[in-house]
Amino acid sequence: MSANKKLTGTVIRDTVFKGSKSEHAAFLLKTATDSYILRKPGENPFMGKFFETWLGKKVTASGSLDGKTFFVDEIAEDKSDT
Repeated sequence: MSANKKLTGTVIRDTVFKGSKSEHAAFLLKTATDSYILRKPGENPFMGKFFETWLGKKVTASGSLDGKTFFVDEIAEDKSDT
């Protein structure tokens, strides 16, 4: 797992692991260069209710990155134009 990182992007909901037994809908952070599965430590990874509030919004999140999964510690709406 990586050290604390900050990522900015839009929170979306999409199907991950398509075609596998692990296929499910998940919240993702879509950045300018990639997409990351969002997880909130301590929450059920298949529910993700915490991220419903942020769906469709541009946010800046800080946390730890493990491959393509971003474990979010803090998240805030990004109101910048860039």
